[in-house]
Amino acid sequence: MSKKVVIKFGGSSVKDANAFLRCYSIICKNPDTKLVILSATYNTTNDLENLYQRIINNQDFSEVKEKLIKRHRHILNELNLSPDISNSIIDKLENYILECKTSAQYLPQMMDKFYSIGELWSSRIFYELLKSKDSSVELLYSPDLIKTDSLFTMSNVDLEASRSNAKELKERMNEKLIFIAQGFIGSDNHDDITTLGREGSDYSATILANILELDEVQIWTDVEGIANCDPSVVEGATFFKNLSYDQAELMATHGAKVLFSRTLSPIKDLKIPLVVRSTLNPDGKGTLVSDTPYTESDFLALTFQKRGSSYIIYLLGQNLENFSDQIYSLNPIDFTDNKVTFMNEEKLHLEAQKVFDICLTLDKSSQPQGSRSLNSEPL
Repeated sequence: MSKKVVIKFGGSSVKDANAFLRCYSIICKNPDTKLVILSATYNTTNDLENLYQRIINNQDFSEVKEKLIKRHRHILNELNLSPDISNSIIDKLENYILECKTSAQYLPQMMDKFYSIGELWSSRIFYELLKSKDSSVELLYSPDLIKTDSLFTMSNVDLEASRSNAKELKERMNEKLIFIAQGFIGSDNHDDITTLGREGSDYSATILANILELDEVQIWTDVEGIANCDPSVVEGATFFKNLSYDQAELMATHGAKVLFSRTLSPIKDLKIPLVVRSTLNPDGKGTLVSDTPYTESDFLALTFQKRGSSYIIYLLGQNLENFSDQIYSLNPIDFTDNKVTFMNEEKLHLEAQKVFDICLTLDKSSQPQGSRSLNSEPL
């Protein structure tokens, strides 16, 4: 029996018509695909947030709204699909605009309604694209499946309720059919739309892998996998072939951007493997996250998170005491509690590169013959 795979495409992977076609090609080359999860097209979530903020602040929002509509109609046109496909979603957006004009204050519940428009748009486009290619495909509505609490904009999933909702769909997983659904969104017990936190579409994929008992999760993005530092910030960052669930989760919770921090929780106890791959290099192997840990060095990764106007850098790994001593000697870094704090963004690239280079040098010089186990505990 072939395995059942859920594939998630991130926003950068569906940013334009060519990107959608790359995703279609990936699906064609992956006959085990049962479910596809779509993020909103690139920057759409930010634009929807901006749109809502402008409305409640009584600012002109027409330009932002028209930009959103134009972007998606352009993609449809480039894919030789009817622009009218957008009409029902535009109508929904217009209704939300009218609804939120009655209140001049920020309401997380209303924000989630606006957020949902992005994933509804992208999933509809991909569904129509596959249909136009004579694929056997069905469009799902994720809030019918994923049930959450009412903590709007950062809701917590109720796996048991979600599993109950997905019972009928689970029985259909052997059908020769590809299901399309939205990332990021769910619904509470009142059927109000909720969201799982910004960048939460990865989480949607693993939730659905859990409740549908799928065999593998594939996260497709615009980078080759999970790296030991953000390659857009540090030269020389390298991509892992494999990481354990705990190692990848540690990196995600300390700022690594490739995975949402809660992504792995629904699948690690079930030992469902997750692979991070690039739509720009679909033949690459990417990074496999499973029970098998990375053991080639003590130094695991350098990650960073923004705190107000500052950035905090974390050194992740084991036996890093000597690393801390060396990094503390760098100026103008304030190194306390195993965190490197920078006062502004301008210093981030320069100082992160210095810290990263020191880590590589020290790690290489301290390696014994053979490999060691890496416990990946937070510092």
